[in-house]
Parts: sequence; C-alpha cells; structure tokens
Amino acid sequence: MQCDYFDRGVCRSCTLMGQPYADQVLDKELRTRELLHAAVEAAGGPGAVSWSPAITSPESGYRNKAKMVVGGGRA
Repeated sequence: MQCDYFDRGVCRSCTLMGQPYADQVLDKELRTRELLHAAVEAAGGPGAVSWSPAITSPESGYRNKAKMVVGGGRA
C-alpha cells in the first residue's frame, strides 16, 4: 500500500506499512490463536475448535476498524 502521508513522514500510525499485507494477516492470525490458547484448551483442545479463515479488507485505504463476533456453546 502506498500512502503520501506516510511517505512524507507526516503520519507514522501505520507501523506495519512496510510489511506485505499477507504477512500482516498471518501475524494477526497467529497472535489471535496465541491469545486465545487458554480458551481453546478449556473448550477441549485444538480439535474442539474450528477456526474460520481471516476476512481481509482491500489493501488500499485506511483500515482502522475491526468487528469480531465470537459464538458457540457448550455441549
């Protein structure tokens, strides 16, 4: 992604600007799994949890908002 503000040094809020988008998504998925490890174990381990693929946005534009829905139940 190319951003004139970032290129001019006016804005530095996009700390991942130089990292390829696919790598950003993968890193976020891995971090999410790491953060939810205890919950996955409490649910019965990795075999008891189904991970959906990441929903990505277009690579252009400013991505500043995320919505996450978590659902499920205990058997």
